[in-house]
Amino acid sequence: MFKKVSIIIINYNNDYNIRGCLKSVLGQNNKNKLDIEIIVVDSGSSDQSVKLIKEYQDKGLIKAIFNKKDKCPWSPSLSRNIGAREAKGEILLFTDSDCIVFSDWVEKMLTNFDKKDIACVFGGKNPDIGRGLGTFYRRLYTLIYSRKFRWFKKIYLNNDTIRRIASFILMASNNMAIKKKVWLRVGCMDELFSNPAGEDVMLEFKLIKSGYTLLFDPKIRIKHNHPLGLYGLIKKSWQQGEAIYLGRKYMVNYIAWKHFVELDNFLKNIIFTILIFVIILFLFINAKVEFSAVMFVILLFIVKRLSELRIRLKMALEAHGSLYYFKYSKISYFKLFIFDILDFIAKGSRILSHAFNSVKW
Repeated sequence: MFKKVSIIIINYNNDYNIRGCLKSVLGQNNKNKLDIEIIVVDSGSSDQSVKLIKEYQDKGLIKAIFNKKDKCPWSPSLSRNIGAREAKGEILLFTDSDCIVFSDWVEKMLTNFDKKDIACVFGGKNPDIGRGLGTFYRRLYTLIYSRKFRWFKKIYLNNDTIRRIASFILMASNNMAIKKKVWLRVGCMDELFSNPAGEDVMLEFKLIKSGYTLLFDPKIRIKHNHPLGLYGLIKKSWQQGEAIYLGRKYMVNYIAWKHFVELDNFLKNIIFTILIFVIILFLFINAKVEFSAVMFVILLFIVKRLSELRIRLKMALEAHGSLYYFKYSKISYFKLFIFDILDFIAKGSRILSHAFNSVKW
C-alpha cells in the first residue's frame, strides 16, 4: 500500500477559514502511520491568510508556496499544478482553503484505491456553510441540482460506464485524490480556465478519455465555507457560465451532453437570457405594446418556475430525511426564485458573450 501521500491546498484570500482548514487536515486519523505531506499554495493573497500560512510553515507543520512574482493571481489549475510538482507523495489529495475536511478524509480516500484499476477518487458535498445572500442560494442550489448531494451509492466512471448509465457525476477538485503517476501522464490540470470553475471537470474528461477509471464515493464529504454576498454570487455564476460554455465546446463530442446532469440548464440559460433581453428591448422600443399580454407571460413563467423549485427541493429534502427537511423546508420560495433568475441571467450572459466572440464575423 501507499507510504507517502501529499495533501495540496490552494488559497486565495480565505483568511476567514484557512486556520480551520489547516487544523482539519493536520487532525487526520493516521492509523497506518502514513507519511503525510501538506503543501499550501497561495496564488497571491492580499489578506491575513498569508500571515496564517507562514505561522504554520514556521512551525514545520506544512510546506508553503507563495506567488511573489506574478502580479495577477494564479488560476486554481495553475496553483494545483505548482503544488503537485513539489509533491513527493504517491497519492495527491486536493482541497481548498475555504473547505474543512473530516478526520477520516484521507483514510476514506485511500481505502478506495484498494482496486488497482482506480486512478482517481472524488467525494460528494454538503450544502455550503457561510453567511450572505449569495450563500443562501448556493446552499439551496446544491440541494436542488447537485447529484453529488443526492447520489447515495458509489459509482465507477470510465469509457464503458458513461455509455451505459444515465447519470454523470461531475468531479470537484476540492474533494479528490489521484495517483501522481496518472496525474503526470494526463498532463496535469488544464490551465485553459482562468477562473475557479470547470478545470476539475476537464481533468475528469481527460482521465476518462485516456482510459482510466474514476470512483465517486458520496460518503466522502467536506464542509465548504463559502460566504457570498449578492455580488459574489453573480460573479460566481458568471464564472460558471464560462465553465459551461468551455465544457460543452471541448467535451460534448466525446461524452453525451445528457450525462452532465448538473449542467442540464445550458439551453435554459441561453433561451431565458435572450427572452429577458428581448422583452426589455421590446418594451423600450415599442411603447404601444400590450402590457397585459407581456405581464401574463411573465406571470405564467414565475408560477411555473416556483412550482419547479418547490418540487425539486421537496424531493431532495425527503431523500435525506428529517434533519435537512426541518432545516430547509420553510424557506422563502420567492426569494429563491429571484436568486435563481439572477443565476440564470449571469450564466446565460457569459455563455452568450463567449458564443458571440467565437463567431467569425
